[in-house]
Amino acid sequence: SELVDVLAEHICEDLTCGGVYHVTKSSSPSGTSGFHGCQYQNQHLQNCSETVGTNCSVLSEVVCGEQPVRLSGGWDRCSRRVEVWRDGTWGTVCDDLWDLRDAEVVCAQLSCGYTLSVTGQNGQFPPGSGPVYLDELNCTGSEDNLWACPSTPDQSDCGHKEDAGVVCSEMRAIRLTGGLDRCSGTVEVHRNGSWGTFCDNCWNVKMASMVCSMLECGVEPLNFTAFNPPLAADRGAASYYYHCTSYNLSLWECEEMINHAFLCDLSKPSGLICNGELAKIPAATFYKSLSGFNESLSFFVLLQVPSAFSDNCNTIALALLLLVVLVINTVLCCLYRKRHGESRSVSHFSIHYHPVIRNGCPSHLNWLLSMWRSSSSTPSLSVTTQSS
Repeated sequence: SELVDVLAEHICEDLTCGGVYHVTKSSSPSGTSGFHGCQYQNQHLQNCSETVGTNCSVLSEVVCGEQPVRLSGGWDRCSRRVEVWRDGTWGTVCDDLWDLRDAEVVCAQLSCGYTLSVTGQNGQFPPGSGPVYLDELNCTGSEDNLWACPSTPDQSDCGHKEDAGVVCSEMRAIRLTGGLDRCSGTVEVHRNGSWGTFCDNCWNVKMASMVCSMLECGVEPLNFTAFNPPLAADRGAASYYYHCTSYNLSLWECEEMINHAFLCDLSKPSGLICNGELAKIPAATFYKSLSGFNESLSFFVLLQVPSAFSDNCNTIALALLLLVVLVINTVLCCLYRKRHGESRSVSHFSIHYHPVIRNGCPSHLNWLLSMWRSSSSTPSLSVTTQSS
């Protein structure tokens, strides 16, 4: 096994690919022949000895690392704590002087786009372990790796609570916006530094359950289709279509298509209400309007109102309307009689259940009362006017 490790080091040195990052070993089958004691030069194995029928370690794969970097301790490969590799061990980076230019080197090296934000002490990613390799980095953003940046290596006074992290533009994330809480709203996907909508073509209960689980909002959706009014999105936002199979456990394992001409052209944004924080609220529907697809979102909620409360409101409203009608009728009757030279009189009003209109008051009152009596929620009433 030790000879295999030495051979792996020779391979990485000869290829000028840095140190050994990972070695895959296996045991040789019984009764087979193999080479041992080899040296690797000029991309060839040399000075090997052959043995037959002995148990030995087989070198299956060598991965060399030229100042490798990785992101660890997060939900996405492009949004985590920064770690660098040296001498067979991963170590962290201190957040002293850690800024967007330093993080830009990491995002570029990992093919994660550009930097959206950086994190440090009390950040969103958990602390790491092992050595703290780099401190007080001062990158320009164009370096090939963090080791090429000016820094104070191996002289850090940082603890792991100050580990540096980064969020790159190729971070994949999902959220629900415009709803009553974080577990309800329009489904949005983050890619390429911006948020886009989820096409509702082929959007089904399995995908909805995936999203609820990914957001830790339960596993069963309360509603994922037929929202009224329909959800709307800004035309300039990207549209994402996902094709999932029964073997996919996460949305990120599904096939992804962006702005597909046929699959998303006539579709609407997908919406979702998970059974997480929203389970306490009665049946509701929501609508979200997007303005320029920025972070200022507006929404309104339509709740089912108990019927008793609705009946009371109708009764109060009709009573107020009737009062207004009676006041207006009194004024018009007085003006009508005064104009035709009638003596002054006081009008007395009484409410009966039999529709009678007397004493020649204007006909518009009859029309208002007939409209009011046509309401199915309130018994019909009539107004009788008498002169004293």
